Amino acid sequence: MRVDENFISMAIMQWLEEIQHRRDITSFMFIHEAVKVSPLGQRPKILGRIDYKVLFPQHFGRYNAYLGVESKRIASDRSALARYYVATGVGKFASGVYGEGHPAGILVGYVVRASSQTLSQDLSDRVVKAFPGAAAFKPYPRQYGSAAIVEGTVPRQGHPPVRLIHALVPMH
Repeated sequence: MRVDENFISMAIMQWLEEIQHRRDITSFMFIHEAVKVSPLGQRPKILGRIDYKVLFPQHFGRYNAYLGVESKRIASDRSALARYYVATGVGKFASGVYGEGHPAGILVGYVVRASSQTLSQDLSDRVVKAFPGAAAFKPYPRQYGSAAIVEGTVPRQGHPPVRLIHALVPMH
């Protein structure tokens, strides 16, 4: 079964909005699939489409200051998916395309096949190799359901390093 990350992202956005409305949470808001385009004065070009932006009141009016959440499919036995995860997931945060005004970002890895215990180590090795100065992943102190949560930092062009939280969620 192919995991359609766009369908999952839309469903998650509906659930997030429902929960936020039901609990009357007004201290932040979600924006789904925000398009990042080239800066003013340059020929218009889409630089990326981040799955979610989480905006807190202090971010309002500051268009590059948001907690970014990006989702990608991943599998331990598919190196093409791992390369894509690193290049277009981690890479967009490292380049400052996503969340340049926020010190952290979140990557959700939809694990599409039964994963070996080495998936997070493999991703960590790839990130450290692709981004000199990046920190190896460290596991979170506790498990969240069946998701493996790890984090690391990646240098960011023109800004302090970005702390990236990786949630590897089984979808098989």
